[in-house]
Amino acid sequence: MPNDLKAEQSVIGSMIMEAVRSFEIVTDAGITEAHFYNHHTAIMFAAAMQIGVTCDLVQMRDQLKKEGMLETIGEQFIHDCADESFVSHLQYHCDILKDKLHRRKIIMSAHNAIDDCGKDLQPIEIASEMAAVAVEISDTRPSIDKAQIIADSLVLFDNAYNGIVSGVPLPWDEFSKKVGGIQRRCVCPLLGRDGAGKSFMVTKILSYLGRRGIPALSMPFEDGADRQMRRMAGCIGGYATGDVERAYFCDDFGRYHKFDHEAFDRKKQLALQSMEEVAAMPIYFEDSCMTVEQIRVVAGKYKRKHKIEIMFIDGVKDIIPSKGENATKQEEHISRVMVQTAKELDIAIVPVCHLTDIPEDTMIQRRNMRGAKSQFHNARQVLIYQNAGIQDNHYLIGENTIALHMEKNNYGRESMLILEKDFDHCDFAEGRKLGY
Repeated sequence: MPNDLKAEQSVIGSMIMEAVRSFEIVTDAGITEAHFYNHHTAIMFAAAMQIGVTCDLVQMRDQLKKEGMLETIGEQFIHDCADESFVSHLQYHCDILKDKLHRRKIIMSAHNAIDDCGKDLQPIEIASEMAAVAVEISDTRPSIDKAQIIADSLVLFDNAYNGIVSGVPLPWDEFSKKVGGIQRRCVCPLLGRDGAGKSFMVTKILSYLGRRGIPALSMPFEDGADRQMRRMAGCIGGYATGDVERAYFCDDFGRYHKFDHEAFDRKKQLALQSMEEVAAMPIYFEDSCMTVEQIRVVAGKYKRKHKIEIMFIDGVKDIIPSKGENATKQEEHISRVMVQTAKELDIAIVPVCHLTDIPEDTMIQRRNMRGAKSQFHNARQVLIYQNAGIQDNHYLIGENTIALHMEKNNYGRESMLILEKDFDHCDFAEGRKLGY
């Protein structure tokens, strides 16, 4: 298995000969006992950590003797480690240890996958385990820089004063400022009844982000990338996507008519221009159903390659189960991995979830919420798509009125936005106020 004994001895030697400087570097690098392949260096690392920053040759000998390991390791091996002490090269040697451990994990993952292929396991389960190792290896966590936090905070404050939200902005300016946008490093589920229009709203948000040049990844498991792209084009071009798809249009009296050749040609040309505009946007699509571990890997790829700031998963119920013996456990596992992914990649994740068993004529509230419970509890922000029971003394409420409700927000205000839906154009305009 891949290893580098000289690098391991150098790390141990540095911890013995110059403990104060070395312990800080080793700790920041995240070195653990698992990084040492050699049995003797692994024991000595554990002993050094037990002693702490006062470690020296005498204390190392005493600690090993106390543990009954001095004769096993031998005086010569201890002195060999001390001779390899190069604190100036310690960071480099720590990087070698991490590299070798990663290689060993890849090899073990491959061996386990080969063994699992002979068992009664689904290929997707085997691939998910390998994907989890890939994510772990690609995960690099720099130490927290408090001075940088202060500098970033000042920028955040100035941006807020100048009307720039801290999170990923939403198409409705005042609402976005009130709630702070959708925060990065955060999972913000969009919850609502099945078939109420949540996918259309996601299309509206993606179109807005695309025009602002904000990179985003969309996983439209339910409708597919092709339909979502056509809807985005209709939203941007201001035409009804269904008209072009069916070659029929609806007049003011609700009657359908087939386009004449010239009118259809104009519509098709507008659709082409709009779709080309969508294709040029930094909006990326993945619509093949996958496990949450695979989603994690794919999100990491788009983060590294395209610097995505937000990811939408439209169809959480279509995520392939990889862990958990029942639906509740599977949902909890999916939620947990999403939270980890958002933090590790510094992106916002918006899973679109269906709620069940809610009375048709009432607003969705925590007390009557069914389905997607773990998505709600693990989230720091929660958006609810309200399509019934809406009451507001300041707005006209009609059959096309819906509300976007930031029902939970650990990073800003809770707020409700009244909107008028237009599914034909994938548009959600702010509602009309009474008296206007």
